[in-house]
Amino acid sequence: MKIKKFIHKKYFFPIIYTIVVLGAIIFFAAYFRFYPIAIVNYTHPIMAYQFDKSLDLSLKYYGVQNDANAIKAFKKVVFDSLIDEVAIDSELNRDMGFAEMDKQLNSQVNQILSDQKVQDALTSKGISLSDAKTYFLETAIKDQMLISQLQSKGENFNQWIINQRKGLKVFVLEKGVSWTGSEIQFD
Repeated sequence: MKIKKFIHKKYFFPIIYTIVVLGAIIFFAAYFRFYPIAIVNYTHPIMAYQFDKSLDLSLKYYGVQNDANAIKAFKKVVFDSLIDEVAIDSELNRDMGFAEMDKQLNSQVNQILSDQKVQDALTSKGISLSDAKTYFLETAIKDQMLISQLQSKGENFNQWIINQRKGLKVFVLEKGVSWTGSEIQFD
């Protein structure tokens, strides 16, 4: 009898609807790996799909298959580079401003992607131009922009990255991965 009364209450169906919608959102977020695996400086999430895509493209580009040690090494490099990207973006935005950085970045990316040899090389590796732009070229160009800025100040990029990593607050949410204070470590 109590169940019948509860079902007939006006808030029963909205509660069920909310539970179903939240369940669907959680399912799709997990299925498409749209959740953070790390958070850098409290505000910059590194999403699981970004890590997966970067790793997949790196393995494709370098032709690595079924080599567990190489894949583990690539995972570390990709994770570290995604963390480094936060520090590099912050520095470039501070020095150049977002609009100027974006303008230079798009100009250089378009110039590189307009080369037919580059397009053919990427296609032969099974990498789309949009993926190459997002996961390789933009990162490499930002690195070069920062290297140029640091060299003009007499600073070394590698030392700068080491110093920046020490100041980052990284919260790793992925099981089996930890932040040592200066790099990612896989357990």
